[in-house]
Amino acid sequence: MSIIKKIIYFLDPSLKTHAYILIFLLILNAFADSLTIALIIPIIIFFFNKDLASTYPEIVSIIEFFSPFKYLKNDYGDQTIIITGLLGVFSLLIILRIIFNIMFLYFKSDLKLKTRFLITRKLLSGYFNIPHDKFSNKNNSSFAFSTLTETQHISDCLGQLFILFSEIFLLICIFFVLLIFQTTITIFLSILVGVSSLIFLFYFKRKINLLASERREGEAINHRQIYEMFDGYLEIKSYNSISFFLKKYAKNLKKYLYNLKFLEVLPGLPKLWLEFISLVSIIFLLSYMILNNFSQEIIISTLGLYVGAVFRLMPSIGKIINAIQSIKYFEPTLDGILLDYKLINNNNFFSKNEDLKYQINSSVELSNISYGYKKSELILKDLSLKINKNQKIGIAGQSGCGKSTLIKVIAGLIKPYSGKFIIDEKKNN
Repeated sequence: MSIIKKIIYFLDPSLKTHAYILIFLLILNAFADSLTIALIIPIIIFFFNKDLASTYPEIVSIIEFFSPFKYLKNDYGDQTIIITGLLGVFSLLIILRIIFNIMFLYFKSDLKLKTRFLITRKLLSGYFNIPHDKFSNKNNSSFAFSTLTETQHISDCLGQLFILFSEIFLLICIFFVLLIFQTTITIFLSILVGVSSLIFLFYFKRKINLLASERREGEAINHRQIYEMFDGYLEIKSYNSISFFLKKYAKNLKKYLYNLKFLEVLPGLPKLWLEFISLVSIIFLLSYMILNNFSQEIIISTLGLYVGAVFRLMPSIGKIINAIQSIKYFEPTLDGILLDYKLINNNNFFSKNEDLKYQINSSVELSNISYGYKKSELILKDLSLKINKNQKIGIAGQSGCGKSTLIKVIAGLIKPYSGKFIIDEKKNN
């Protein structure tokens, strides 16, 4: 299963409307951003070429509609009205983009929080409604860690996924704007930026995967040690073992915080890398136009367009790289919770039978019950037992022989591998 499919798997069907709204908003935002960048060209050109107004009268009449100077009594001249009209359109697009961004952030936050709530509820319900032994790799601190911490990581991954889609779509839209204006230069610069970004991601990929596994393991150990220390507070004080446990915890905490140190540095690296690549790209662009005898008008308009695009795309490419790194960083969390989901879905024995109530009139009988925490090491093997109604019995035996396990089987807390329950001489699964 690809990492994107893993994240989408956690998107509840009830939240699909939120997802569609987010997709619609990111499309609107990308179009507004692209048009804002594209307007740089006519704004600059109108400063140099006053004859364009007569060449494109229909377009000019639309642009003049957005100029506040048109509606004043003073005569400001056609060029002033056209330029202020273009600036008016530019300002309107920026305002729309701000509105779309605010709405996008609101719905993204709402989707993340609702997703976290639904995942937490499913995990808690699942942990209590399937046989406890199915989670042989978890203790109480691991259950708490999954429901409190890892659900947040999953919702963060979902938010990062929508940011990734948003910035990639914006990147494509601006790319086509640049491609229409300067095809050859745009293709070359796109290859330069794309290849350098892939090199950056490839270089850090292995390090990110390693740190992701260490982070999850470190967080789990931290939670478990804290729970164990406070659970054993009296024993630790009584045996004067405070310093031993503190040293043990500090050793793991130090390793975990070292991992987080790299995580703090990582988000800033793409920005610095892209600033360097952008500087190289602008120098190449300027050199190319000068060597090929481009006119002053084209050089300034092209530089204005590409500089505007660079300043807009640098944060976008940085967000794309950070989103990919963050999602990869939390992939072990996705795998862990997906495994828990699988166990919950495949072994949801108690929730399926929670509404069943039995009235015992004569007896309860266990016939050939077998169970073990490992199938190769059975604690109970072909055990049969009959208890009559109102009968009082005692269960005795050495430590580890299966007394508590038998009580859990009778109480329905764990499901035996084989055997049957007979209530009032009637077999029950």
